[in-house]
Amino acid sequence: MQQILPRSDLPTQSAPLYAEDPSRRWLDALAEGGPASLISDTDGKLLYANSAYRTLARLIDNNLTGEVGEPALIPRQLLLRVLNEEGPCEDRQQHRNRHGVVATRGRYWRLPDGPNGHSDRGGHGQEIAGLIFDESREAEALRMGGQARARFDDIARLTSDWVWEVNRLFCFTFVSSRMADVLHTPAPALLGKNLFELGVFDGFEQANKGDHPAPDSRVPFSDITYCVTLGDGRSRLFELSGLPMFDDRSGKFIGYRGTAKDITARSEAEERAIQAQLHLVNAVETMPQGFVLRDSQDRILLCNSNFEEIINPDPAMVAPGADFRELIKDAANRGIFDCPDDELDGFVADRLAHHELAARETEFQLKDSRWMQVISEKNEDSSVIETWIDITRMKGREAELLEAEAIARHGREQAEYANRTKSEFLANMSHELRTPLNAIIGFLKIIKDEILGPLGNQQYNSYTLDIYESGLHLLGLINDILDFSKAEAGKIKLDNRPLGLANVVASCMRLLAERAKKTGVELVTKIPSDFPQINADPIRLKQIILNLMSNGVKFTEHGSITVEAEIDPGVGIVIRVRDTGIGIAKEDIAEAFTLFGQVDSALSRKFEGTGLGLPLSRSLAQLHGGDLTLESEMGVGTCAVMTLPAERIIQD
Repeated sequence: MQQILPRSDLPTQSAPLYAEDPSRRWLDALAEGGPASLISDTDGKLLYANSAYRTLARLIDNNLTGEVGEPALIPRQLLLRVLNEEGPCEDRQQHRNRHGVVATRGRYWRLPDGPNGHSDRGGHGQEIAGLIFDESREAEALRMGGQARARFDDIARLTSDWVWEVNRLFCFTFVSSRMADVLHTPAPALLGKNLFELGVFDGFEQANKGDHPAPDSRVPFSDITYCVTLGDGRSRLFELSGLPMFDDRSGKFIGYRGTAKDITARSEAEERAIQAQLHLVNAVETMPQGFVLRDSQDRILLCNSNFEEIINPDPAMVAPGADFRELIKDAANRGIFDCPDDELDGFVADRLAHHELAARETEFQLKDSRWMQVISEKNEDSSVIETWIDITRMKGREAELLEAEAIARHGREQAEYANRTKSEFLANMSHELRTPLNAIIGFLKIIKDEILGPLGNQQYNSYTLDIYESGLHLLGLINDILDFSKAEAGKIKLDNRPLGLANVVASCMRLLAERAKKTGVELVTKIPSDFPQINADPIRLKQIILNLMSNGVKFTEHGSITVEAEIDPGVGIVIRVRDTGIGIAKEDIAEAFTLFGQVDSALSRKFEGTGLGLPLSRSLAQLHGGDLTLESEMGVGTCAVMTLPAERIIQD
């Protein structure tokens, strides 16, 4: 090549140099007609370039012309490699411009030095020669091929789980990597294995009777179930589809290629759905109630035998897809429902209108006297579930309860009437009972005091005193009975007046002073001097406090009776009558508030009383809007607590 290099001082051109030398002319013509050729110095400046190079340079960069002195299309690092190595160097480049990408492959080598150890072109040093091939078309073809392969891989991946090929002996010659992932086996380990040994075609013999291929057939097949057992004993199901392959020249069968879809999850889901459906059907069938499910068009989807027993239809009328409306109309015409003929159409229309409501419950009677409760529920898809429940026994118990309630109500009304009559009778007899008794007591007092003269015999005086005290006791008893009857009949009217509680308590103490003195009981009052006036009936309030203090004196042999009062912000007026007597057991307190109640028995008690004091006092306290309770402990004493509402306090 040393002999044909152009002079460095001449412009690069396609015109032949040294035309007088035929060999040089031939070499120049070869260089111009060949691939892009160049010669550069060690700085990468062009010393020579043929027309193919100039065309390629302009294609890569519009600013390049391929003239001598211009930077050559040699990367700097490659230039250094060529200068430092003995052999030629090759590389590939991709040049991007506004027209696209130009792919090139270059081969570069160092030119040998001249006989004197330097270049033949005037001692300018080493020179680099190069050939550059435009491989844009090949690169584009490779890119298009890569895209085609990627497109095929994407389609195969989207439409199947793995791709396979077998030869004419049905041994795998190719499997996609996805198959190795699914089977947990490296892809190379599957090559050479027989398709029929790796897995089993479920029901293959039955499939052979149709259009599906037998192992030695040569026709396409699709969606054949293929079961592969993994190394851990678990099985996976696939659907295989395949096409036969034939040699283009000889037409001989060379194997199959196809795809496979993993249907294990789908098969398991279908199996679970089938089992769930079987469980549902069994549950519906074993229900003690009638069950029917119909779609939005009133077509029967499912019903159990209990529903069929109630309706007793033709079997065809309860088959899936049968018209529910026709079934109800047929049952009505056959007299299943206990409904008058003139109301039958309305009853049927009402039964068929249930599906228009989200939920509804109705009750009706059948001709055989059974009662049915039908619960209709509408689903989101407008289908309707109906449950027919036999409530005959419940209806019977309901009738019995209604009858018992009526009897009880009648008895309660009779008892209330009798009690009311008794109370009204006693209240009305108040004047008739007390007037003659007061006259008897008055005359006995005259005789006892010998106002009209002496009786003459001391024994008569003793008898008169006994009769007088018995009359007083009887009057007190009658007064308590009549007062309680009046309170129970609602005939006591309060005469509310402003009063001082201390005055009422002082009056009660004066009445009990002599009796307390005889029994050695001290009467104590602890009412604050600034206690406000209250609005109450003075007679009834005095009656309450006197009853409570009398009980204290009666059941206290030694000690004291204390009356206290305070204002409780949460309750109102609180009045306590506390004694140090014998006390009451906690379990007997409720008995003390019953009518004629006595804690000790009638035969063994040593204290007299009617048993009306506490019930009457509580009734009077409640009539004032308050209440009366007892706090007691055996051997310690009893505290009676009366409360009155705060609105009875008279503010200054």
